[in-house]
Amino acid sequence: MRRFLVLALFAAGCSKSGASSGPPPSPSPTQAPAPSAAPASTPTAATATATPSACSELEDKLRAELAKLPSPCSADADCTCYVGGVSGVTGCGGISNLSAAKRIGELTQQHHDQKCGGQVSCAARLCQPACVNGSCRRRPLPKP
Repeated sequence: MRRFLVLALFAAGCSKSGASSGPPPSPSPTQAPAPSAAPASTPTAATATATPSACSELEDKLRAELAKLPSPCSADADCTCYVGGVSGVTGCGGISNLSAAKRIGELTQQHHDQKCGGQVSCAARLCQPACVNGSCRRRPLPKP
C-alpha cells in the first residue's frame, strides 16, 4: 500500500496538467535579454585559460592566506567555513573568520574562473565553526 501511495504521488507530481502545446511564452519585459555570444575565435575573460604564472600567483596568495589560520575571533558569529577545491592548496575547505573566508573564496573563485586546473571535487560535509579560545576552529565535540 505504501509503495502504491508513493508511486501515485510521484506520478501526480510529474503530470503536466495545464500544459499547452503552443509555443513557449515570450520573456517578460522585466527579463534582460540573453547576452550575445562572442565570436568563437575571440577568447573572453570567462573562457580564456590563465598563464601558468598567473595560476601560480593565485596559489601563492591562497597559501599566504591559509598560513594566517587559525583566524582570530571574539564570538562564534565571527567564524565561518571557507570554500576549498584547489588541489594541493585549499583541500576541501576549512574554518576561518569571515574576512579570511571572503578573501580565500575570492581567490579560489579566480583560480576556477581562469581555468587553472587542479580543482578538487569535494563531498558535502558538516561545517561547525566556533570561536574557541580566541581562534576560529571546528566546534568541539561534547564530552560523553
